[in-house]
Amino acid sequence: MIIGALLAVSAAWKLRRLDDRAFDRLVAGLGIFLAVTEIFKQICLFRAAGGHYDWWYFPFQLCSMPMYMCLACTFSHSGRVRRLLCTFMHNFSLLGALAVIFDTSGLYHESLLLTAHSFLWHILIIFLGALIGFSGRMDVSWKGYRDSALLFLALCAAATGINVWAHPFGDINMFYITPYYPSNQVVFRGIARCLGTIPTDLVYVGCIASGAAAMHAGERRYVGKAE
Repeated sequence: MIIGALLAVSAAWKLRRLDDRAFDRLVAGLGIFLAVTEIFKQICLFRAAGGHYDWWYFPFQLCSMPMYMCLACTFSHSGRVRRLLCTFMHNFSLLGALAVIFDTSGLYHESLLLTAHSFLWHILIIFLGALIGFSGRMDVSWKGYRDSALLFLALCAAATGINVWAHPFGDINMFYITPYYPSNQVVFRGIARCLGTIPTDLVYVGCIASGAAAMHAGERRYVGKAE
C-alpha cells in the first residue's frame, strides 16, 4: 500500500500541469471507472452472500465519496460546485485514503479480486487528491476549508441517517460513526472503551475535521511557496 501511495503521488506530480480539458476527462474517466467497478463489487458480494445484501459494504464511506464527486464534477456546469468538490476530495478523501496506509485490515476480502479492487480504489483516491493539490484546483482560502467541512458534516448526518435506517437489516457502519456499537478503528476503539460509543464518534469526526484542516493548511503553504 505504501509503494502504491508513493507511485500515486509521483504520478500526480508529473501530471500537475494538465490543462483543464485533460483534467476534466481524467476526472470523468476516474468517476466512471470507480462506479463500474463498485457495481461489479456489489454484485460479487451479493452473490457471495447467497442473494442477501450485506449492508456493511454499502458504498457510503468517506473513501466512497470521490466516486460520486467525480461524476458530479463531470455533469456540473458550476465552477463553484466543482471547486468545492475538489477541495473536499483533497482535504477529506485524500486524508481518509492516507489513513488506510496505517490500517489496511478493512481492505481484505475472501476474494483476491475484491482485495485488489480495494487497494486500487484507495491508491486512485490518493492520486486524485494529490493531483488536485499539485495542480491548484481547490479553494485554498479558509472559506474553502469551511465549506468543505460543512459538506463533510452534512455527509456525516446522511451517514448517520443511513446507519439508523438500515440497522434493522444488518450490520452497517457508514463513516464509522454508527451509534449502535463501538468504533472498530485503530486508536478509537480504545477510546470507545473509556468514553462510550457516541462520544467517541464525536471525537472521531472532530479528528477528521482537524486532520483535514491540517491538509488544507499544507496546501496553502505549498501554493504560497509555488507563487
